[in-house]
Amino acid sequence: MEMTTGRLDVPRKVQSIEAPINYIAPTARTPYVDVSDPSASQLDLESHNCTILDARTLDIPPSLEREGFMLVRHKLPAINYRDHEEVVRRYLPAVQELIVDLTRADRVVVSDGPVVRFTSPQEVGVNRPNIFGHTDYTDAAARAYLRLSYDRSLAPEEGYAETRRLMAGSIDLQEGQEPEYKRVLGVQTWRVLSNPPHDIPLAVCAANSVAIEDRVDGVYSYGASDLERQILGFTAYRFNPRHAWYYFSDMEPDEVLVMLGYDFNNHEAARVLHSAFRDPNCPSHAVGRSSIDVRTFAFFKNNDYFPCQFAK
Repeated sequence: MEMTTGRLDVPRKVQSIEAPINYIAPTARTPYVDVSDPSASQLDLESHNCTILDARTLDIPPSLEREGFMLVRHKLPAINYRDHEEVVRRYLPAVQELIVDLTRADRVVVSDGPVVRFTSPQEVGVNRPNIFGHTDYTDAAARAYLRLSYDRSLAPEEGYAETRRLMAGSIDLQEGQEPEYKRVLGVQTWRVLSNPPHDIPLAVCAANSVAIEDRVDGVYSYGASDLERQILGFTAYRFNPRHAWYYFSDMEPDEVLVMLGYDFNNHEAARVLHSAFRDPNCPSHAVGRSSIDVRTFAFFKNNDYFPCQFAK
């Protein structure tokens, strides 16, 4: 992969690191990620050495309204995160409550697919971090993930039916139909399950530094067999020296990174580009990072919540 640089002039008191971020090459094929068979993935990447600011050292912390992401304190529920059913039953309701409290949304639904990731090579048959710049959605993928989401205070069958009603009344509108909820946002959460230091942290890019022209739609495939296979989309990105990258050093399990993923009211609105990266300063003896990420969708009665500036 070709290496170029995206270094920034950093104020002395703001700490930063230099690390490679992988982007889609300008002449790349359609990006394709196969979770079940990584050898079948097609990702033509090029590496760019970027300045990644430590957001903990900023005078003004990042916010959902400005950069499109923020860090919040949230007690990690004491459950077995290797038990998918327990995560769905106990962790997802806690995330739903967090997003309601944080965004003041009138309704929040949570996707079925919490993803637990491990970086340790000793872990076999697990999800690995995505070490390239991407966002989780295309227009079609956002709708697909929303259809797979529901209010965790309801039973699944009732919850899915309610989500279909919400989509019909707020997104899939008939001509002249007034929306029940005037703003619908995809909001993601990411947190570490392991203690610092972390070999592979998560970097996030300020949404207002990303241009629409940087995007490249990709294909995301998962499922152990053709019968189970699901095809969704994601968005990869080409390098742009304007991209402003951040991370939060030494994240702890009782912290949550919250970021905006999609805006149903403006499909061209900025989304938070993110990527795992290898921290060059992490001690070699550090235990491999484990993490969990969850997708949620927030519904607002009033259209007065403007999360961030649109892409330029």
